[in-house]
Amino acid sequence: MPKTAKIEDALTAAPHNYKLLFENDRVRMLALTIDPGERTAMHSLRDHLVYNISDCTATFISPEGESEKCNMNAGQAHWFPGTSHEMVNEGSKPLELIITEFKD
Repeated sequence: MPKTAKIEDALTAAPHNYKLLFENDRVRMLALTIDPGERTAMHSLRDHLVYNISDCTATFISPEGESEKCNMNAGQAHWFPGTSHEMVNEGSKPLELIITEFKD
């Protein structure tokens, strides 16, 4: 039976896109920037809140290859359970988010 590859943490898998802003024993805050047309590497995140710095259109691609396109507006906040995915910036401007992960 083939082994399933471990999906790396966002900072390890996509250091070009993710920047650590703050970390303690309870939370980790990341800045995410994806240039127009750019795709991140497959990565994982814990349960997290996302705050949109910019309006954006992104496609999320699961490890199984399923995709979901979504539009998010600047100033909105969203809750997401822990996940693994790639992201593609479908817009014409950089996608900019602040992500706060919650540690168990």
